[in-house]
Amino acid sequence: IHLGLAVPCEFIGISSSNREEWVETDFATVMYRFVCVPIAVTVELEVLAFMINQTEMRVAVISADMVAMFAAVASRCPSLRGVVVMDKKR
Repeated sequence: IHLGLAVPCEFIGISSSNREEWVETDFATVMYRFVCVPIAVTVELEVLAFMINQTEMRVAVISADMVAMFAAVASRCPSLRGVVVMDKKR
């Protein structure tokens, strides 16, 4: 909501291995009536860019190991406004 998402039906990407934050993010998308777009951690760059552009995804919630992939396609994905990284700094 704070990233300027409109309710309902915004597309939110989630990409990480199985973890608690994935489930929490999925529940939050349902609660706010967003559409969850699960993205496999093994996705290829071209497929990732296609998924983002096809859904006009505006935000993705990802694990730290996916940051480089999203950075690599960001310039080709004009709808993507932000990426939220699940991992905490230690």
